[in-house]
Amino acid sequence: MKQEIEKVSLEFDSEIKAVSSQAQLEEIRVKYLGKSGKITAIMPMMKTVPNEQKREIGMLINELKSKIETAVADMQEEFNKAQKTIAPKESIKRIDSYIK
Repeated sequence: MKQEIEKVSLEFDSEIKAVSSQAQLEEIRVKYLGKSGKITAIMPMMKTVPNEQKREIGMLINELKSKIETAVADMQEEFNKAQKTIAPKESIKRIDSYIK
C-alpha cells in the first residue's frame, strides 16, 4: 500500500512539472482528486491494510491528497496572476487601436 501511495506521489510530481496551461492543470486535478481519481481509487484498498497500519496509511493518503490540493491551488493562483498581468496589456492595445 505504501508503494502504491509513493507511486502516485511520484507520478503526480512529474506530471505537475509539465503543466503549461489551466486546461492541463484541471485534467491533472480531476485525474488525481476527481470522483474516479487515483486518490479515490486508493481508498478502498484500506480494507486490506492490517488494523495496526491503518492509521499510518490513512495519514499518508491524507498527506498526499493535501499535497496535490496545495500544488494545484498554487499553480492555479500562478495562472491567475499571469492572466491578470496579460489582461491589462491587451486592454491597452484595444484602447490604442480605438484612438488611432
